[in-house]
Amino acid sequence: MEQTNQPVQPTTPAVALNPGRGLGIASLVVSLAGVGLVGLILGIIGLKKSKKVGQKNGMAVAGIIIGAVNIVVVTILVITLTSAAVTLVNKCKELGGGTHVDNGVTITCPSTSSSTTYTN
Repeated sequence: MEQTNQPVQPTTPAVALNPGRGLGIASLVVSLAGVGLVGLILGIIGLKKSKKVGQKNGMAVAGIIIGAVNIVVVTILVITLTSAAVTLVNKCKELGGGTHVDNGVTITCPSTSSSTTYTN
């Protein structure tokens, strides 16, 4: 019997699939786009899926962090703007309609004596 030497094909190691990788990338992109809550949720789901198969997911962690920071910043902005609006409304109630200068700041308040009539 004759032996033939056939070239041996190198085997590549099987790459372990990371089921949370896509969600991690989506989490990072969405968080950077300013949708913090969605980014946070996608990041948590992606990280959990990756951990189930023993993989790391830095993109999901980054998405979680940026999403959480985004939520905190937006919350602070909403509170600040709401507080400023309430302060302005109260100041206009105090001063009445028209343009006023209060501590060097010009405030224009709507006239409270105007009424709107609706007709059919």
